Amino acid sequence: MDLTNGNPRLTEGSSLFLDLLRGLSAQAVLVGHALYFNGYHGAASPTGGYVMQNHAVLIFFLLSGFLIPYSTAHKLSGTRPYGFRDYFIDRFVRIYAGFLPALLFVVVVDTCLRAAWPAEYIYEIGYGIRAFLGNLLLLQDVPGANYLLGGRVTSFGSAQVFWTLAVEWWIYVFFGWTFLRLLPRRGNAWLNLLIYFPLLVVPALHLWGGPGNGLMMTWLLGSLTWIVWRSGLLRSLNGGHSLLLGASFAATGLVRYLKVGAEYDPIMAFCTAGVLLLGIHCCSTTKFPARSARAVRFLAAFSYTLYLTHYTILEVLRTAFAEVISPPLLLLTGLVVSNVIAIAIALYTEVTLTAQLKSALRSRFASTTQVG
Repeated sequence: MDLTNGNPRLTEGSSLFLDLLRGLSAQAVLVGHALYFNGYHGAASPTGGYVMQNHAVLIFFLLSGFLIPYSTAHKLSGTRPYGFRDYFIDRFVRIYAGFLPALLFVVVVDTCLRAAWPAEYIYEIGYGIRAFLGNLLLLQDVPGANYLLGGRVTSFGSAQVFWTLAVEWWIYVFFGWTFLRLLPRRGNAWLNLLIYFPLLVVPALHLWGGPGNGLMMTWLLGSLTWIVWRSGLLRSLNGGHSLLLGASFAATGLVRYLKVGAEYDPIMAFCTAGVLLLGIHCCSTTKFPARSARAVRFLAAFSYTLYLTHYTILEVLRTAFAEVISPPLLLLTGLVVSNVIAIAIALYTEVTLTAQLKSALRSRFASTTQVG
């Protein structure tokens, strides 16, 4: 894959479509888990049912697979040097500026929850110093982490979604090392290979099967979406044809779901990638009203923090109020409180802190030549 050859820009309409999809997916994860906490267990129930949070996670990985190559390609084709060091700074800041505050939030909340309701606390296996260090290093459920830290490492406490972040992080590092060090042959070839094979472990384990049933494959489908979009193959499609083709992908995905009853499914991922591709194309000429555009940007701005913190908030509300508040009211309270807390945290972490940290690290460590 040549990341520097022909890199069209996303239009404002396409960019807003991706932001809208990201924001709505985070809300879908919240709603899905809120329903679960209040008695609807989806596919885990005897009757089965659509589990929207699983499909939303699949969408997150598709979006990541599209946007990481897109962003990297533009950085490489720019006038400033861009190597693995710069890429690592970008990805490190994007992950940790939101994750570290969220992790500390969960540590504090879980400690209080564990002290106030010890009998109801069901996350003991993921609580403690080892779990904290493992999550801090994004080693949740990573093979070999138990040898490094002296025991199993899983998502910290009640933050059951943290495992997906570890998968995402190691895919990031693997992709960057492959396309910014290994393939361009920058640095010592033997050292590059020596580092490459450990970085391959997590992506390889998630290529097919495992939790999420092939999240690496889903990520690669997102990258394929970027390749097709960049190639310009869709330019001849008018709006009507695009909508018809997108509807065909959606219908095929629905038929697949009705057959297998699983959201984490490679064919479901492929169909969703098709809808994503056609959505980007259809929105390329769309003009969003200014107020709508601001609303979409705002919704996306705290989506990462909402994803990381909502499960813990829902757990606290269930533990403290399940016996005194009706399920519908508890569900509504969970939705509101989760959004309010995420907005309060993200207004600093995902906006101000991210920009400040990236600027500081770039000024200290950014590449001055294309050596990585």
